[in-house]
Amino acid sequence: MKKIAALFACMTIFAMWACKQKVITDADYPVYTQEADTPVEAVTLHAKVAPKVNLEEVTEGGFYISEAESLPSDKTKSVPSLGINTEGSFIAKLSISADLANKRGTLFYYQAWINRGGKIETGKVRSFLCPHIKPESITLSPGYLRIDPAGNGTQLTATIKPDNATDRTILWTSSDPAVATVSNDGLVTGKKAGRAVITATVGDVSAECVVSVKGPLPSGAVDLGFGPYWRENTQLKPAEGGAAYYYPANNGPWYRWGELKPKETYAEYARSTYDYAKYGAITVLSNRDDPVYNILGGTWRLPTEQEYRMLLEKCKYELSGSRTGWYNVIFTSKVNGNKLSFGCEGFIIQRETGASHDYGAGSGGYYWTATAASETEAYAFIHDYANYSGPHLSKMDKACGFSLAAVAD
Repeated sequence: MKKIAALFACMTIFAMWACKQKVITDADYPVYTQEADTPVEAVTLHAKVAPKVNLEEVTEGGFYISEAESLPSDKTKSVPSLGINTEGSFIAKLSISADLANKRGTLFYYQAWINRGGKIETGKVRSFLCPHIKPESITLSPGYLRIDPAGNGTQLTATIKPDNATDRTILWTSSDPAVATVSNDGLVTGKKAGRAVITATVGDVSAECVVSVKGPLPSGAVDLGFGPYWRENTQLKPAEGGAAYYYPANNGPWYRWGELKPKETYAEYARSTYDYAKYGAITVLSNRDDPVYNILGGTWRLPTEQEYRMLLEKCKYELSGSRTGWYNVIFTSKVNGNKLSFGCEGFIIQRETGASHDYGAGSGGYYWTATAASETEAYAFIHDYANYSGPHLSKMDKACGFSLAAVAD
């Protein structure tokens, strides 16, 4: 008897285990709840009467829908179908505003039902996410910001497009929290003199605001009333006792992007090679690879592409001289009227192929930015009126020899 009892107990346990392992599929229901279509503007629910059910007994069909997984409940809404076809399929169209209360991004549960002989029978419970409208762009105002350290903070305004985008949660970050911090709602606070980039990200899109936190005005600097301070004598000459560069006396010195020292003669450019691998992964030059910082120290550095764009945006400019002689480009700040002059010390065009050519003083001004454009190119600020080219930014091979301008925070 004990053996029989033990055997019966084992069979009972096995039966219970087998029941637990059974996977309930649509085939176990009188109606199949199928996947929903969720385009941006509407939701379509699909269902089909099971083949084992006599269609002649089915008088109507529809769907239960709720934010609660348990269906039906007191929060359940019943949506009738648009009619059952001869194959037993039926659908219901849901309005985002009316049926789903405009709850984009909310998870809804739904379940197909049929009326068979006056009795309501249901299918499997499924779910869908009320469709998002993805943000296509985000912009920040202002795009450039100049603040004092330890101030009360300055508010950035983010504009997300389209206006009905459902994902509107913005992630705010600072490239250098030691210089400037940003709160979860876009309030920027300066900490110490320097430059930081504030980034606002929503979904897959982002926007940036360049922040310059002011320090005291350095010797030899001009305050244009926006962004960093600029060096009055834009071209950095060699240290006292340094070599004479090229010809005539005003040429150069010319630097390759990221290199701390210029070549002693033009011939060195023609016979030397540039280390693309060394600088290929750099996006913005740090102090270690910034020739301006290594010449002047302090907070002096090479201007970024964005800071040159700010210069073009917030200043008007004019020529000093003519296309047939020596000239500078003079920028006048629209903010405070202060002036900044860029000379034309010439440049060397050199490419990865090894081809090179020099253009002497008076033939144009080419200045490196601190910003890379690719593994082999960086942005340069160019004015070349001799060739009828006004001030602009362009991508240039990093092996070229260009002049340096300087900014300080």
